[in-house]
Amino acid sequence: MFHPRSANWFDIMVPQSALASTLEGLAHMNAIELEMDADSPYEAVDLSDLRAGLDAYGELARRYRVFWPAPERGSPLPSYALSEVLADSVKRFQKWAAEAVPHIGALECAVRQQANLRHLSELAAAAGAEFPRRLLSGKRSKLFDIAVYLLEDGNLPQRHLADVYARTFETPMGVYFLAIGPHPAIAAVTVELGASKARKIDVREILDAIASNEMKDLSHNLDKDLFGTISAYIAAQHVRERHAQKALAKLSADYRLAQARANIERLRWLVDHVGTTVYTAYFVRITGWTALSQQALERTLNDLRTDDVRTSYAVTVGPPPDGLTPPLLLDNPAWVRPFETFVRLLGMPDRGEADPSPLVAVIAPLLFGFMFGDVGQGLVLLLAGLALRRRWPTAAILVPGGLFAMIFGFAFGTIFAREDVIGAMWLHPLVHPIPVLSVAIGAGVAILLTGMMLNSAGAHWQGRGRNWWATQAGLVVAYGGVLMSFATVWGQVVIGVGAVWFLLGTVLSGGASNVSGAGVRFGKAVGELIEQLFQLLINTLSFVRVGAFAIAHAGLSSAVMVLADIAGGTVGFWSVMIVGNVFIIALEGLVAGIQTTRLMLFEFFIRFLRAEGRPMRILQTPAAWSLKLEGKTT
Repeated sequence: MFHPRSANWFDIMVPQSALASTLEGLAHMNAIELEMDADSPYEAVDLSDLRAGLDAYGELARRYRVFWPAPERGSPLPSYALSEVLADSVKRFQKWAAEAVPHIGALECAVRQQANLRHLSELAAAAGAEFPRRLLSGKRSKLFDIAVYLLEDGNLPQRHLADVYARTFETPMGVYFLAIGPHPAIAAVTVELGASKARKIDVREILDAIASNEMKDLSHNLDKDLFGTISAYIAAQHVRERHAQKALAKLSADYRLAQARANIERLRWLVDHVGTTVYTAYFVRITGWTALSQQALERTLNDLRTDDVRTSYAVTVGPPPDGLTPPLLLDNPAWVRPFETFVRLLGMPDRGEADPSPLVAVIAPLLFGFMFGDVGQGLVLLLAGLALRRRWPTAAILVPGGLFAMIFGFAFGTIFAREDVIGAMWLHPLVHPIPVLSVAIGAGVAILLTGMMLNSAGAHWQGRGRNWWATQAGLVVAYGGVLMSFATVWGQVVIGVGAVWFLLGTVLSGGASNVSGAGVRFGKAVGELIEQLFQLLINTLSFVRVGAFAIAHAGLSSAVMVLADIAGGTVGFWSVMIVGNVFIIALEGLVAGIQTTRLMLFEFFIRFLRAEGRPMRILQTPAAWSLKLEGKTT
């Protein structure tokens, strides 16, 4: 607590046939980082021979992934050699692609024609009698052509319009441009519009479908029922789309692509991570860092053992080899862990720094609750945190935040924006704003002093304790004197004592050997003192916002009450109250959360935290992998 700890070094020996299953089991623990001992006399595991097959799969995936089923969860990796598993899986995709190309073409054509037909229907509705129905009722003319564009920017072509019949039609989807004329003129218009942002509606494909008798049985109804005919065209293409989808789904099932995709995704993961393991004569050695104990690792390996391999593993957890630096872990109780999010926004505290997460777990809800004081609204946040924390663990911060909001709601006498239900146990912020602002500043002073004490602890952990007492301790005294000066003239004396302490300590700790060197050091120390003291005062005043937002929350609640009274009647009153409270919870909850985060990062953490430590790079598992593997390697 208040200090990050180093991860443990682990060393696991398993049979070569159990490499895949062991790595997968370790990844599912979500507490492992792989790292190879550079001084190991053994050869690193090399699966680079699988790269070619994975590259071939990647090329197919870039072209056809959208048509494939999701990887099959729980699918065990086949027990034969990895190279054979990969070759078999890639071969399935290659065979699928050879048979799927015609169906993909039909599917894409059907989807494209449906989109074009919907645009055509929109254009026909806007054009009315001017729509060229006969052009869609037979073969395309050898002399004339048609072009349809959706002008997103509204700019018409400036040339070649003299040789064509051109009209524009405004619709809810935009401005359509219709041009009919000789092929060369239409081609010139197409080139000009192609250089703009205009979207082409490909009616040629529809005309070709009519000319090829694909829609010929529908074309004779164009003059009688234009929109019904277009709808029939769309329905026909939808049927065509479903047939193509069913054909692709059948091919995927025939070639078991879901299982093959799961196999390849797992093999790709294995190739990416296996380089950190080494071979011995009969075993594979897996090494790295863990947040767990040796007993927890042994339990995982026991769960992975099969009947034919009952005792063929060895695991040790102990000090790392020479030359390796362990990653760091935040070791906090469960109720503190959601608040580690604030610390991780900056990074990982280093070994010689304090982990402020336990303090943040108290300070952050306290500040938030002060700014969001309302019994009913705080209860809503508390219940929301309880409901969401299983799905999103970070949402658990809403629970203490809502609890403190309820506490301050009782202090302010506010429940769901109403101040006439319960009496204020302390005061109403709108009636007594000065005490609210004063308490906020007092809380800021306490938080800043806490940050200075954590800075002192970090200096002692890093072996700089004497330097801290010689310099920063004087700054703390001077800051205390500034605060005392608001109450007594003796505060000015304390400021002087702290300033002299800081200046002398800085000069003497610099080790200046001559008068000129000491003078330069003294000048720099004066600048540092003024800068740091001024920054502390700005940080202190920054906490005024806590009280200001508490007053703003009370003001917004009062405004909702006024609007509810104006609305009148039972229905009007409660409608405004419900909408108003929802608005306050959404807006003020967001604002108070942002301000709390800002105060933690830029007023509190800045006093002591650099966050330059190395966090664990947790070994992640592809979602396609199952929890228990039966996989064997070479």
